[in-house]
Amino acid sequence: MPNTAKYLNLVKCNRTRAINLLKEIIFQLRNIYNDNQGYFFYFGYCDDIENFYNREILINYKNEIKDVFKYNKNWDNLFNSNNMVANILKWSFTIILKTYPCPCVYLIDYKHNLKYKKYYIPNCIS
Repeated sequence: MPNTAKYLNLVKCNRTRAINLLKEIIFQLRNIYNDNQGYFFYFGYCDDIENFYNREILINYKNEIKDVFKYNKNWDNLFNSNNMVANILKWSFTIILKTYPCPCVYLIDYKHNLKYKKYYIPNCIS
């Protein structure tokens, strides 16, 4: 994602269709957790959202995602990145919520000396 949120003004979507599509996708993904604040996923941790199963689900939905989120010129970068699942989810949350960057909670595992992020799925989707 660029340092500015230029793409927020360029990408257009039908919010209802986007929310329904993301609900359908997220329902199928592995490593989605729930706590008292809602559904979330980890990024940069061992129970990370990035795995082969989740990548295949998003690749299967690629045409539908492109159809719902119109006028994006960055599809190749999103679908070919090392962190494809997290990047597409964060990007779509940003478009739907019209907030940049996508809100997250930074966590530190002192025992293993790790720093990772916890992204909550917006309430309108979960």
